[in-house]
Amino acid sequence: MEFLDRITEQKIFKKIIQSANDEFVIVYGRRRVGKSALLKHVTNTRGIYHLADLNDKRIQIQQLANTIAAKIPDFDAVIYPSWYALLIALNARLSKKITLVIDEFPYLINTSTELPSEMQKLLDLKKLDKLTLILCGSSQQMMRDLFLGITAPLYGRTTFNFNVKEKVILLSNEIPELKLLNYEKTFTKCDYWFCIFCEYCANCCRNLC
Repeated sequence: MEFLDRITEQKIFKKIIQSANDEFVIVYGRRRVGKSALLKHVTNTRGIYHLADLNDKRIQIQQLANTIAAKIPDFDAVIYPSWYALLIALNARLSKKITLVIDEFPYLINTSTELPSEMQKLLDLKKLDKLTLILCGSSQQMMRDLFLGITAPLYGRTTFNFNVKEKVILLSNEIPELKLLNYEKTFTKCDYWFCIFCEYCANCCRNLC
């Protein structure tokens, strides 16, 4: 499905991804506002997107190694004892800068409470110089506590903090006078849009959600 709108956000993230500087970005916001779709879209073939889950630490590390192996052959052939070891190995394997997105990052903290401190050490020692790291989460309070709280290990180390808000649009493909956004294609799924429905556009929107 074609990705529509979020033009400003796309420009911001593309600039971050293309930056030669060390970038460490956090993305947070309520569920179902489009964080994951946006990050998948802007990284696409130019980065690695990984979705965390609630498995234990050992499985989580292996799952990320498997995701990375889709871009870096045989990366998952090694058993990594820690997140620190995995990230060090990834940086060492890279010949040029790449973006790593870890979505639902708070899930990792549930079973790896040491992870923020390990990341702090890696960032402070400049061990991730070939990685643009983007961490995303829907647990807004946890994300703030991890990165924005003054006592947090990663406080003051992010280069960009992005709070993704609900996107309100009016879908009106079949009614020319209501084509507020000039979209020509009919949506087939309302996966990451917060929509307004009205009696005028009910016919073209009724099957979206």
